[in-house]
Amino acid sequence: MITTIGREDKIRIARFGANKIFRVDFDERSKMINDALAEVFDSTWSAFLERSIAKAEKIEAAEVSQRLLDQYHPYIDDHQEHRTFKYNQAEFIMQLE
Repeated sequence: MITTIGREDKIRIARFGANKIFRVDFDERSKMINDALAEVFDSTWSAFLERSIAKAEKIEAAEVSQRLLDQYHPYIDDHQEHRTFKYNQAEFIMQLE
């Protein structure tokens, strides 16, 4: 179970995350101050994201590498847990500590 998400991670995810997850358009989020972005994340988290991640399928790091573009490979940590779920016809892959 995810117990802690750092404020900076919330802000980064809310600022750059997919429109299919957040109910606020990317262009609008890109202009928001950090406090507002953290609130957008928290709202999305409690609305559905936490449950989606908790039920998400676990996958191996090697499979993550196959699914992601090469530019993201440096961020894949084999020692972390990886999960995937689909929402709004899009696949989401997360790396959990």
